[in-house]
Amino acid sequence: MDTPGGSPSQSKTVTGTLMVLVAPSPYSFYRVREYDDVEKAKEWCEECAAVPSQQNYSRLVVCDEIKWEDFAAGKRFFDVRRNKPHKYMVLCQLLEGLYQMYEWRSTWTFKKYDDGGLSASWKVHWSIVKSMFTHAFSLGWVSTNEAAKLKGFKTKSQQVQPFTPDQITAILAAVDKCGWDKAKAQRIRMVALLMRWSGMAIRDSVYLRRSALDKQNRIHTERTKTRQAVFVPLPPGVADGLRALPVIHPEYFFWDGVTPSIKVLGEYGRWLIKAFKVAGIASGHSHQLRHTFAVQMLVAGTPLETVSRLLGHKSVAVTEKHYSAWVPERQAKLELAVKAAWQGMELPE
Repeated sequence: MDTPGGSPSQSKTVTGTLMVLVAPSPYSFYRVREYDDVEKAKEWCEECAAVPSQQNYSRLVVCDEIKWEDFAAGKRFFDVRRNKPHKYMVLCQLLEGLYQMYEWRSTWTFKKYDDGGLSASWKVHWSIVKSMFTHAFSLGWVSTNEAAKLKGFKTKSQQVQPFTPDQITAILAAVDKCGWDKAKAQRIRMVALLMRWSGMAIRDSVYLRRSALDKQNRIHTERTKTRQAVFVPLPPGVADGLRALPVIHPEYFFWDGVTPSIKVLGEYGRWLIKAFKVAGIASGHSHQLRHTFAVQMLVAGTPLETVSRLLGHKSVAVTEKHYSAWVPERQAKLELAVKAAWQGMELPE
């Protein structure tokens, strides 16, 4: 584990705040926890690193003592009680210098396609880093904007691939073949069904509150990523299956409220991947359940705008980018345009 400013064993003699930076997954940005006790900080780092997806995303940082009141002087909008200044300042220190930033960026392990092309995750996360450094530079927190000196990633987007009905059936059957106890298998099966029939992402599904499901089998919640309100009815069988789950917490369907949230999310992700592999879908991933919901709605003729709202996207443009190939109306218009162009061409016999 990286320990800028001193190793864990040396940090007991350092005056300052111990900060643990951790990303809940490779697909989200850092948050900060502060500790006065070195051993507790190390213990939490090790707990995060025990989750496979966390191993490259946890950082223990020993910061020099900073007088935040002096730093915030003259900046009335700046609330020193919040951890946002810590997050920016520590990251700026951690990634200081162009070479260090380039070296850090080269450790990224986001998805690549079979032909070597980079997925959109590379571009999205580089945009986050650039925005952070632009903000820090504009406030004088860093002397230079090193992020602006590095070129961005050239990425390619691929149309999403949903699960077929036969694959969904195979996944649900595979849950019972994974060696889990009855209660655990029941929860994993219901997470898969919930994602398939609600279009919710795995994070929103795993942390779904019982109060979000009303008596009419409708879900009223908010998508964590976009903060957009989500309203979607569930088939009676799925809703009843949720209510029949063993109660492990009075407020949540799948979370016990005690296990660290990042650990729970990682566990459900790994359990679903195991079920996919047992079902013979080696490259399956949990987000395909969400894609399956969206694609089936579009194929059934549901307007793109409606599907966008159901998915909790911020705009229809996001939905169109990922699902345009599955919109029958769009395909029909493209076909008509091509055939209209034929009118001025000499076609082969």
